[in-house]
Amino acid sequence: MITITSQPQKYTPVMNNPVIFQLRSDRSSILYFIVKVLASDNSIISTQKYYTVPPIPLGTYFDLSSILSNYVDYQLVNTENIVEETPALSLAYKLQITEYYLSIGVLTQGDTLSTGLYDVWNGEIDRTHFTDFNYKHYTLSSGYTGTIHFLTHKPTVNAIYKDSTEYLYYLNDGQVAKAKFDFYGQNNQLVSTQYITGVTQNAGRLNVSPNTLTNYFGTDFSGLFGHQFQIQFALQFGDSLKLLNSYYYTVQLTDSSGNTLSEKRTYVLKDASKCRKSFQLMFSNPLGGFDSLSLFNPQEQISSEKTTIGKYPFQLNSSGVYSDINNGIYNETSTVINITNTSQYTAITDVLSDDSAKWLRSIITAEKVYVRLDNSRYYPVTLFNSSYTIRQKKYSTDNNRLEITFTCDVPGLFD
Repeated sequence: MITITSQPQKYTPVMNNPVIFQLRSDRSSILYFIVKVLASDNSIISTQKYYTVPPIPLGTYFDLSSILSNYVDYQLVNTENIVEETPALSLAYKLQITEYYLSIGVLTQGDTLSTGLYDVWNGEIDRTHFTDFNYKHYTLSSGYTGTIHFLTHKPTVNAIYKDSTEYLYYLNDGQVAKAKFDFYGQNNQLVSTQYITGVTQNAGRLNVSPNTLTNYFGTDFSGLFGHQFQIQFALQFGDSLKLLNSYYYTVQLTDSSGNTLSEKRTYVLKDASKCRKSFQLMFSNPLGGFDSLSLFNPQEQISSEKTTIGKYPFQLNSSGVYSDINNGIYNETSTVINITNTSQYTAITDVLSDDSAKWLRSIITAEKVYVRLDNSRYYPVTLFNSSYTIRQKKYSTDNNRLEITFTCDVPGLFD
């Protein structure tokens, strides 16, 4: 008989986190186990042979993270739908384990054990927190009464421009849930509560962008209470948030009866200043989702790299004379055969709170970064910043902003 003595949790982040199983057999002559890793549709992902190891004479252990990490990826879905499935983010898998042992000197197939489904997703929990990791903190699960986190380290309260794009990613272990939106106006007055049903995907994305919600719910945020809206920061240096005179909305997930399932995220609406150019970067975060960052006043620097070959300048000219000049024009001594142009853009963030400054560690280590174009499409770019000093207000009296530099092969990206 085969016994699984240790196994990963039902949902496990698979990027640089272990997915370890430990087995043992009750046969004293056990040699090895054949382990088939199967997808939920029974297609074979991998077949491995694991021999018994000295610390576990009748058993073995193995880590599947290097195999399973190849089957999940980030997924940026650029649609106006509020709820979208992101199947590339996670993978459901199971194991079929068969033991082989010696019986009177003959290699013999023993028992076979088939497991239930496990899931991995394209996330990473740092080593110190993975020790106490509980998948239910990140997954909608039946019977769990704690707070479910979206797949982001972004602060739970953020300012957001009315034309910004904002996504929230989530994991779901078979729950029928819905997204709850509360819209507030002057003096924290609740203007409206709206729900979006259909949050049933194993992995999904909410589009909580102001314009998307406006189009869906038919609510003109800017006209809720006349012209009482005040922007969060002053043009140059910023000022404190005047919450009572601002408009904001909150987002959270609930069950079908309206009971709260997830953390509540708050977005304070801001008007963009007319005198500065703004744009957004969308970048992958360690938990597997995509976060957005607003930047301002991009400045472009162009570099060009040319590949040339040498040429002999003496040739027959139009007069039939072998010369290095033809009709008053000297012949080339080299020819450009390839030109590679690179544009480098530098821009600054809004004034950062201490929590936002910590969160932006994620953009420095991001695997994928996109710039959102004026036509709402995303173009991949390469972040130039390779280090980041996390500044806190207690260390400085200045406003904290981060300067971001990225490169791409498109000149005039913001023209």
